[in-house]
Amino acid sequence: MKKLITIILIMLLTIPVSVHADYNLSDMSISDLNQLLKSVQKEILTKSEWTEVELPVGFYVIGEDIPEGHWTITTNDYALVEYFSKTDETGKTADMLNGVYYGAALGVPGNMLESVYNTEEIDIELKTGFYFTVSFNSVIFMPYTGRKSPFFN
Repeated sequence: MKKLITIILIMLLTIPVSVHADYNLSDMSISDLNQLLKSVQKEILTKSEWTEVELPVGFYVIGEDIPEGHWTITTNDYALVEYFSKTDETGKTADMLNGVYYGAALGVPGNMLESVYNTEEIDIELKTGFYFTVSFNSVIFMPYTGRKSPFFN
């Protein structure tokens, strides 16, 4: 009997178990939906087969929300992106006077703010522990394309 139980336990332990979480999105709050969206986007960034992911307006921590690495960033409309090492007293806004700060206005030809938002894409090296914000519209993150950025090497 012990042999039979041992064999059954071994068989059960070697059978792959599939974990599938069902979400009833209509029952989730806006806050929960936003957190789920951020989690999905973060997971996409860790997969080797992805080519791009759209990040909505928001505040991100490099190494937690966005993996460290060299990225090409663009937009389908216009957006302001900021990359910085220190926040002000709010904890969500760049401290432009202390630490590292970089901001870029991204835009595509033909949008109504073309004269202000004249950079179509940037290539940037993001480091763990730094911060990244997206304002006005979402941006598209892609693995570095190999072209040299005018801002970072």
